[in-house]
Amino acid sequence: PVMLCGIDTEWGDACDRGDLPGPSVVQIAVRVPEGNGAIQSRSTPELRAWVIDSAVHGTHLESVVELLQWILSLSPAHVVPLGFAFDHDCTQIAALAARRFSAESERGDVQPKGDVKPEEGVGPMAVVDLQAVAVARGGGAWGGGTPGLGKVSARWLGKDVSKKEQCSDWDRRPLTASQ
Repeated sequence: PVMLCGIDTEWGDACDRGDLPGPSVVQIAVRVPEGNGAIQSRSTPELRAWVIDSAVHGTHLESVVELLQWILSLSPAHVVPLGFAFDHDCTQIAALAARRFSAESERGDVQPKGDVKPEEGVGPMAVVDLQAVAVARGGGAWGGGTPGLGKVSARWLGKDVSKKEQCSDWDRRPLTASQ
């Protein structure tokens, strides 16, 4: 059985200015399939979700980047990463991973393993982009445009998703309840 893993990242204002401090918030949700003995014996799928405050930079950020790299590099036979309009996220995560790899290599802390290169393993193809799936399966149902998360969620799940905080200050702490 395959585990589905939804990933969403929120990037602060520094990212919009071209700086690359890392994501401010990382949200990960998994659906562990029923009967997955590796987790525990069950007859129904298990849902789990985490919200990681990654605005604290340094070692904490390196761990978050490593976690995202690991999720995105897992075999699709075991884990399928899901995102929505995830190209920007993949580009940013790959840049952070390359910067991390470069810094560690300069210090002599890490050596490349096998044929793995720091710029590989994280890319738009590593994630099933649900926006692209919606376009492919929706035909003209979206009015000829690219549907946003709100429209796709309403149509597929019957749920409204507010995106009013999408461009809010994700670096500000504490986050607001609506964020």
